Amino acid sequence: MIENEIIKLQTVSTFKLIVSAYLLFHWIPKKVLPQEYIDNSPDRIMFNIIHMVAFITLIFPLFIYMKIFGVMFLFIFFISLKLLFLKYYFKKDVAVYLQNVYIYTVTDILKTLENPKMYLSSFKSNAADRIRSFKLQMTSNGVLYWGIFSVIMLYALYIRVYRGYISLVGAAPDMYQFYYWGNILKVNILFDKTAGAPYMWGGPVLVHTVNQFANLNTVVMYNIFPVLFLFFMFFTIFYVLRKLFESEGQKTASMFVALLLFGIILPSPISEKLFGLIYGIVKPEILQLFPFSFYYPSALDLQAKNVVTTPSVFFWRFTTTLPYEIASAFFLINLYFLIRFLESKKNLYLLLYAESLAIIFSIHGGVAIPLLCSSLPVFIYALAVRKMELKVLTRFIAVVAAAGILGNLWLLQIMVYKFTIGLGAAAPLLEKLFKTGSALKAFEPAGALLILAPTSLILALVISSFVLAFTGIFPKGLSFRLASVGLISIGVLFIYFAPNLGFPRIVDHSRQMVFIAYAYSLVAGTLYYLIVEKWFLKALFKNVYFTISLILILIISIFTISLTPRWIDTELFRKNVHDIEYKEFPFLVYKIGDVFQPFSYTIVSYVQEFPQVISKGYHMNTQDFLQMYDPSEKDMKFPSEYIFVFVENAPKEYQGLGEYWYRWRRDIMLKLKDWVGVYASNHDNIKLWYRSRWVDAYIIDNRTHESLLLKQQREFKEIGR
Repeated sequence: MIENEIIKLQTVSTFKLIVSAYLLFHWIPKKVLPQEYIDNSPDRIMFNIIHMVAFITLIFPLFIYMKIFGVMFLFIFFISLKLLFLKYYFKKDVAVYLQNVYIYTVTDILKTLENPKMYLSSFKSNAADRIRSFKLQMTSNGVLYWGIFSVIMLYALYIRVYRGYISLVGAAPDMYQFYYWGNILKVNILFDKTAGAPYMWGGPVLVHTVNQFANLNTVVMYNIFPVLFLFFMFFTIFYVLRKLFESEGQKTASMFVALLLFGIILPSPISEKLFGLIYGIVKPEILQLFPFSFYYPSALDLQAKNVVTTPSVFFWRFTTTLPYEIASAFFLINLYFLIRFLESKKNLYLLLYAESLAIIFSIHGGVAIPLLCSSLPVFIYALAVRKMELKVLTRFIAVVAAAGILGNLWLLQIMVYKFTIGLGAAAPLLEKLFKTGSALKAFEPAGALLILAPTSLILALVISSFVLAFTGIFPKGLSFRLASVGLISIGVLFIYFAPNLGFPRIVDHSRQMVFIAYAYSLVAGTLYYLIVEKWFLKALFKNVYFTISLILILIISIFTISLTPRWIDTELFRKNVHDIEYKEFPFLVYKIGDVFQPFSYTIVSYVQEFPQVISKGYHMNTQDFLQMYDPSEKDMKFPSEYIFVFVENAPKEYQGLGEYWYRWRRDIMLKLKDWVGVYASNHDNIKLWYRSRWVDAYIIDNRTHESLLLKQQREFKEIGR
């Protein structure tokens, strides 16, 4: 079955992806970038990822634009970077270093050739020593600690990436834009008008750079890339809570509570009780909270069930590789580096803050809006209680300005393509202010207001956030960090509740849900640390409180994983997996590209296959094909050696945005079947290539006798050389 073929393909591709990510984000920076300032593994992983993603999203687009980017370029770039660090950071003589490397390399090779058994014995001995050292360090608490982390993370990954392992169909219409962009990046075209310019190029360039090592089909890559950025999101939550609350030898398991919420509970059908539902309402109820008015759905609105946005959108978007979701993975770590800089005034944290900020701008600037609303309260609070010196403040502002400029270099595309930027659901308020974009319709006076129906749990999050922020009044111990957690949550909640408070819709609720999920996770993890661990378990069990906490988390994890329902088990999920195109078509496009020579074939189908085949073959829309070619003619001037005709036996109901011909899709498919029948009765070079219940794919062998002779002649000449 085709599902089994896709699973096999994606499994092998995932192995290549993980190896590529290991090389790019761990091995290369460990060998190239300075590491002596890092004193633990979590910092090494996080810092190296941030540095590498900054190189990729901020610098590499310029080399792609110059058309010199590729695997060989990457080798030259990182070797040159290593030499620059040696010369200017470590103050070493580069010539002497290269000479030593040459001598050591030649010596090791000669020793290995002279006595290969000794080399193998030494390798085995070193490996055994490392394993022995690892076992000695791994206590029962360590096994439980990392076991819980691995199980939660892998299960949370599974329920999101499952879609990409059973189907190559794009989960959202936007993905097809990035299929196109990913394919033109392979020929060093940074952007063009078809790719949706002007648009942030950081996301496509990030995926493309990883793919330089993995060498995967673009469609395959985009369907499994969530494995990487979701892992980074989960690791970020783990890292931030661990760094916030582990100090002076104290341990905490609070990060596992946050991961259970963010990774399993919130992306599930029961999350309606946490996120609430968004209703389209013309006349909302008004509650006066002096001096504010609070708008909320009436009982009639709730009965009418005029729901506009549900939490399933939050789950579904994170099964895709879309720039907004990739950029949101850097939201929490950016805020953490801000907190650490405000605490310590160290340049290291300012650098990491600036890098992560520039990365967000480069991948999707829309994330900067909730980031600003969360960062500003923390920054103002720091100014109020920490009395930041003017010199430090000036340095901070200068670095942030530089990050903003570097991260927004993609705006230079406007000089090439003279049209306005559509921000859409990422920032409808800005589209209103700039008077551009389709999101203006949301502000028409006659339109419905998008109002949140708050639940008791989200109100509990609001109260908890204000309580944590209130702890900042007592400046001692962890008060600054606790208050920062509360203020971050208040910032994202303000955007979520903005229409309820009478403000314009700043960010669409469907996009804001990821930041509400961050708020839930941060606040829940913080409260677990304060109430359960610090005030209860530590008071009762003292030195063994951490072990008891881990056991408690293990029990909670088992119940959470066992009892939490999953979207992947619902009819809604199964319906949406193949909503845009049939599952067979993208897999057939992949097989065609794998078997046939580039640009030797043309695929006749609807528009979804065009971005999948660009830069590798030709594509023709079905309606254009029917108008251009008469099947009864003997001499058909097809544009390539092979023609693949994709026929839908049950035409899709999907309505492509702006696609004029979709309204007659059923009629066109009937005509395409008639065309195949007439052509087959007049020609003997067509045959059925693939058949399923839903689709048929025909192949036309357009090679003439003369073209075959010319091909043989070229092959003989190449052999003669």
